[in-house]
Amino acid sequence: MYYFDYAATSLIKPKEVADAVYQALLSEPLGNPSRAAHDASIKASKKVYQTRKALKELFHAGKNYQVVFTKNATESLNIVLAGGFNSGDHLLSTCLEHNSVLRPLDILGLKGITYSLIPLLPGKGTLDYERMNSLVKTNTKALIVSHASNVTGNLVDLKKIAQFCQENQLRLVVDAAQTAGFEEIDINELGIDALCFTGHKSMYGPQGIGGIVLKNDFPIRPLISGGTGNYTFNREMPNALPDSLEAGTLNSHGIAGLLAGVNYLRNNLTVKEQTMKLANLFYEEVVKISTIQCYGDFNQSRVGVISLNIENQDSNHIAEELFEHYQIAVRAGFHCAPEIHKHFKTEKQGMVRFSFSHFNTKAEINYAVNALKEIAKRSVESG
Repeated sequence: MYYFDYAATSLIKPKEVADAVYQALLSEPLGNPSRAAHDASIKASKKVYQTRKALKELFHAGKNYQVVFTKNATESLNIVLAGGFNSGDHLLSTCLEHNSVLRPLDILGLKGITYSLIPLLPGKGTLDYERMNSLVKTNTKALIVSHASNVTGNLVDLKKIAQFCQENQLRLVVDAAQTAGFEEIDINELGIDALCFTGHKSMYGPQGIGGIVLKNDFPIRPLISGGTGNYTFNREMPNALPDSLEAGTLNSHGIAGLLAGVNYLRNNLTVKEQTMKLANLFYEEVVKISTIQCYGDFNQSRVGVISLNIENQDSNHIAEELFEHYQIAVRAGFHCAPEIHKHFKTEKQGMVRFSFSHFNTKAEINYAVNALKEIAKRSVESG
């Protein structure tokens, strides 16, 4: 199989990640962290501590931040949105967002919290930054934004957004599902209040582990209550981070794999460069095919995601043909991002998304381009 669906999950993992999970499960099994004095529990606690430390270093988070573990970016965003705001508040977000932001925002409407979406510029589908000021109200409390579109791959200008938030005294919540581990993110410099990430995409960890890098002065009400291993006779969740947001047993095995993924990235500093060379090669070739349209702004900073369509073809049909005839795995449809599909008027057709990794090869890129050429040619011939 030729895998081009890394924006969904990194199918191929570094051997170090698999080894770390195997070790945590079998050769040196981890117990329940922070729950007992025996060796297995202590080893788990150490692994959790090491991973928190590594993540803070990766994102340049100082002493005023804590790392909270979750199962993925969706859970992280739900925790922050459900617990960070109150009835009467107004929030800003964007038309780039995934449903992991949009659906929680709609649910907040039932609690008396409203929101406005920053629109996109005509054509390329990038943010209209000039419209941000006009959307701010006296009760606006935060801006929630995806660092990169999971449809076009375009990055937002986080520095510009961070400055806007500082000028308007807004919390800044960043969905880094597509960028954590791939793009350099300096939380301290940007003043991000909550960075929500998943471990299984460009951090190359296993599925089922993610987190929030959360500023200490951003109070979040717990979404889930339960055991924390301390304050047992207090029926309320402890106030201190990260315990207040980590009820129940942590995914120690996933955390071990995530740490291995972070260490892999530290030791392989050309991952982004290699990935973008392959993505750019793909774009340079497919854009030559007259019946193919690519979406987004290819003159701006981006991650290794390219979405396209073949004229008069349904995206799901193209994806099926790619896999059935060429064993090429991509993602078709709407990518859980309705507003950007409305912008590009692809609500019916959807898009075919190719997303890349440094584990891909130039030969695989050429193979995929030739497959698209053949499909496009057959489409023209069939009328």
